Amino acid sequence: MSADFSVQAMGNEFKTGTVTFVRSPEQRQMWHNNLSDEEKDDSEGVELYIVGHGFTFDEAFENAQIACVRAKSIPNQPTEARKKEDEEKAKKWND
Repeated sequence: MSADFSVQAMGNEFKTGTVTFVRSPEQRQMWHNNLSDEEKDDSEGVELYIVGHGFTFDEAFENAQIACVRAKSIPNQPTEARKKEDEEKAKKWND
């Protein structure tokens, strides 16, 4: 994972900055390949990016770490919803 702290909070004590953890290239590929479009859009589903908020880098980083612990794992096999989505797409192409 990599982290990047936004500078939107610089000089403004009432705004928080963010740290975004980006999954590894292998994990991103699994996310794209193994989840259906509906699962990717689900706000309660598996996240591609993990975001933490805070008034300082340390606060935002710690918040992102906590979010990582709570984040759902990316399935290492296509989900049933993804398989069904692929079958429907294939059927449309064959018709």
